[in-house]
Amino acid sequence: MSARKNSHKSHGNRSIFLAVSAMLSLSSVVAPAIANGNQDKLLLAAYSQSDEEAIERTYNKVNQLLKARRAQEAKEILLPALARYPQCAELHFQLGNALLDTEQYQKAVDEYQQALRLKTPFPEAVLNIGYAYVNGGAELMSIPWFHRYLRENPNAPDAKDVQAEVLMAHAKAQMKERRFFDAK
Repeated sequence: MSARKNSHKSHGNRSIFLAVSAMLSLSSVVAPAIANGNQDKLLLAAYSQSDEEAIERTYNKVNQLLKARRAQEAKEILLPALARYPQCAELHFQLGNALLDTEQYQKAVDEYQQALRLKTPFPEAVLNIGYAYVNGGAELMSIPWFHRYLRENPNAPDAKDVQAEVLMAHAKAQMKERRFFDAK
């Protein structure tokens, strides 16, 4: 996946992830359940069926808009949804994608990082932070994120592409450094 083209990675419909990531809080009951691996039981307690369906509908609609290159409309849908479901990592991730598409790179990074705070692991968010930094011209900032993605996903189908992004980020950073010193 090239950072110059469609630079963000999204994932398919995963309602189980949507519902788990959309939990409203990690209360004293929820945190031990996660630690014990009981996310399925939490799913039932976290949201009503209608909340889960609303989150999934929003996610799918936003995904369609982003694919159609209508990021501004996607943001207009996501902002009220996040006001209602602020703990939904998937919606923060999608807002990051919309911000990336509208070249608001630092805001995209912030949304991806919020998604990571709410849901770990979240490889797509890690990878997209790297792409946001590359697209924003901060190649050196992208490298640790690409390395993290590769470390956490050594068998990812796009591993070779991400390794190429690391090499390109290093090369771009060196070229910028050379231009800076040559200008002096």
